[in-house]
Amino acid sequence: STIGSGSANTDKIIAQNGAGTTYAAGLARAYTGGGYSDWYLPSKDELNKLFLNRVLFSTAPDKLYWSSSEWVDPSETSWFQVFDDSGYQGGGGKFEGTIYVRAFRSF
Repeated sequence: STIGSGSANTDKIIAQNGAGTTYAAGLARAYTGGGYSDWYLPSKDELNKLFLNRVLFSTAPDKLYWSSSEWVDPSETSWFQVFDDSGYQGGGGKFEGTIYVRAFRSF
């Protein structure tokens, strides 16, 4: 869940689930914004860092964003963060409804 672990987490998720864009990590990895192909699904702490600096970035207000960090039951749940005034981080089922994805890259 630490800063710097999102890319490795994304690699592990994709290795487990295969190629594709029907899940958060695959969607983040497939993103090619700015001509780059090294995007990943952020870890819980990376996502929180974005939340703390959200005024500098375009994010969907009051929405939930997936992280690549697993929660209580690794086979079923992952951390997410709410981008509202609370900044609440919690866990949710990996197969739940629509939760937003925000791709990250390191530079």
